[in-house]
Amino acid sequence: MEGRTTSQGTACSSDPFFISADAGAPDRRSTGNGRQCNVADMGITPATEEGHMIINGQPEDIATPLSVDELIARGMHPWICLCYGNDLYTESAKQVFGAVGCPPIFTDEEKTAWTNYVRATVRHFAGRVTHYEIWNEPDGKWCWKHGVSAEEYGRFAHDTAKAIREVSDDAFIIGGSVCMIWDLSYMDTALSAGMAGSVDAVTFHEYTADETALYTHVPALEALIHLHDPKIRLIQGESGSQSRSDGCGALAGGAWTPERQAKQCLRHAVADLSTDVL
Repeated sequence: MEGRTTSQGTACSSDPFFISADAGAPDRRSTGNGRQCNVADMGITPATEEGHMIINGQPEDIATPLSVDELIARGMHPWICLCYGNDLYTESAKQVFGAVGCPPIFTDEEKTAWTNYVRATVRHFAGRVTHYEIWNEPDGKWCWKHGVSAEEYGRFAHDTAKAIREVSDDAFIIGGSVCMIWDLSYMDTALSAGMAGSVDAVTFHEYTADETALYTHVPALEALIHLHDPKIRLIQGESGSQSRSDGCGALAGGAWTPERQAKQCLRHAVADLSTDVL
């Protein structure tokens, strides 16, 4: 399948499938290079990396996976998810491991630190990374811990996109990263609050054992987004399942096996291709 292009260039590489490599907390930099090697050998080229805000936004203080160059060397095209908070600036973040779900949106000090982090990250990866995603699952209380607010996220996405553009005019900016794609009111409010006109694409996550609902939810989500800005593309940012029933994750506890995992992956791939998402 040929890569789809936008005014910002190629939205994704020629292969529409992605692997996500989570950095974990700022002091956990292992990203599972073995898994990345395997998928690179399979010809899967785009990859997402999850960065973390840390210290004063100086290049040497950016806590991101150390595998970006390795991914690129293997022919993969990483994007970076800009998140999360920092307990140096947000008091409530001191009670949360890795400051996950603590957006820096309340004080001028928080906002300045975040802007510095974003600018430094984009500058640090200039020439290597062009795609940046703003936060992770802000519509979930686990990632917006003080209380989910679409209006807050919309303004936050707008301000973050502005900081990215100040460093890189041609960056491809991704907003949303929503996990409840059926909640159109959240997306409508976030777009109205500033995300529309600021991002090139919106991502959604689809952790479900039954993919048939996607044939209704995804077109509805896309139609709503295009009411605000018809140029915004829709990207499936996360999907999948476990290969066994224990452990943790969105679909933990299911009677998963490697075979069922593979079948679920294929069904979701068909759903994504059928609904024409990236």
